[in-house]
Amino acid sequence: MILETRYDSPVGPLALSSDGKVLLALRFAPPTHETENDRALTAARNWLDAYFAGDAPSPRTLPLAPAATPFQAIVREILLDIPRGRSMTYGEVAILAAQRLGKARMSAQAVGNAVGANPFPIIVPCHRILASGGRLGGFSSGLDLKRRLIELEHIPVIF
Repeated sequence: MILETRYDSPVGPLALSSDGKVLLALRFAPPTHETENDRALTAARNWLDAYFAGDAPSPRTLPLAPAATPFQAIVREILLDIPRGRSMTYGEVAILAAQRLGKARMSAQAVGNAVGANPFPIIVPCHRILASGGRLGGFSSGLDLKRRLIELEHIPVIF
């Protein structure tokens, strides 16, 4: 059974989904149905409260569903290490991912695909990944939302 709740954020309504044990997803949309909060949803709501209050809560404290390809999991781990208010480029993430995989190089486009598959935007901070030269780049939920999250964290970016 999928449990879902609404979280009203400064960037609009969010839907949080859980299986009763782990957080399955965060979406930039109202939930399709609302259920009772469980431990995972309550933890996510508390995390988001702290984040939007300007704190830097650790996403590693949340019970996130592990569903990801091995490459997506490596990229997710790199994203989790980017502190609030900081950014990396797709190319920089590609270099780190290649090192962790023992490869000479990795495609920034492959990183972009893995970042775009992130089911936990904001929590796993994919909005902190910029294009080369500090340009905004893409965002699976739209550039307006990415811009608002970047501004919220005061991350320097070229619009």
